[in-house]
Amino acid sequence: MTDGSNPAVEILNHVSDVSFLIDAKRRLSWISPSVKELTGRDPESIIGHRVSDILARPLVPVIQPVVQLVRNGKGTTYRSQFETLEGATKWAELTVNPLFDSQGAVNGAVGIVRDITEEIERESLLKQTEDRFNFLSQYATDVIFQSGTNRKLFWVSPSVQASLGWTPEELVGTDLVELVTPESLDKFRTIRSKIFDGVITESQPVTARMKNKDGGSTWLKGVTHPVFDETKNLTSLISTFSNIYPFVKNLERKNEITDQLRHTIDVMFDPLLSLTPLKSESGLYGDFEISGANNAAAAYFAKPKT
Repeated sequence: MTDGSNPAVEILNHVSDVSFLIDAKRRLSWISPSVKELTGRDPESIIGHRVSDILARPLVPVIQPVVQLVRNGKGTTYRSQFETLEGATKWAELTVNPLFDSQGAVNGAVGIVRDITEEIERESLLKQTEDRFNFLSQYATDVIFQSGTNRKLFWVSPSVQASLGWTPEELVGTDLVELVTPESLDKFRTIRSKIFDGVITESQPVTARMKNKDGGSTWLKGVTHPVFDETKNLTSLISTFSNIYPFVKNLERKNEITDQLRHTIDVMFDPLLSLTPLKSESGLYGDFEISGANNAAAAYFAKPKT
């Protein structure tokens, strides 16, 4: 493997992944120059050493099952940490396959090492982000729906059960419009279609009445957010809603009381007027304007209420 005229060796000498050979005594008999960039060590300083010599000490036991697999004539891929010459710890993915002699006995191994430090760091960061998101969504009172480009829900926050009675598992795989009641459906469907069709690319406020599992309905108010990838292609739709049912019920009750009061005033025998003070140009209140009247007042002044 030291003959530079060998095309295969020339290729291995110029790739970023580290290739190596291990002899029957489990020592490195050859390793590609790219090991210098990966570990900071020159190939000559590593050849003749065991693989365990360049692994982080606490993780040396990890390779024992791998050694056993190779001894049994089986290849494998595993991940492990190793120490650079400067003492830094990196992550690598090692793929090892056994080599056999003419009698079929294992007399060494060939392998490839790939630096996956950045990949591991990204995975760790992603895991931390997912954990924080899951924690927040678990305890958030807002209901969150996430739909794919096929318009099917693939994630629903646990808080949906408190607001609508459905479990997330019951809603995943369904279309969110199936939850929207008829009086809210047209507007809701129009906004969502425009987002999926690319007509709208920004977040949109949404208020909709949605079906409860028990057969009733609940008013929800929120925002629908389009999510794009780095190429600006739509990947999903996230809709966050707050339960405004108590507010709507209070508003309906207020309107009922207002209507009852208006009816009561209208049937009273005494004329009643509602006056609004008017300001003069100097800022002083000098006159009043009739802003309302009951039936008795309209009859008394012989004028329509309007």
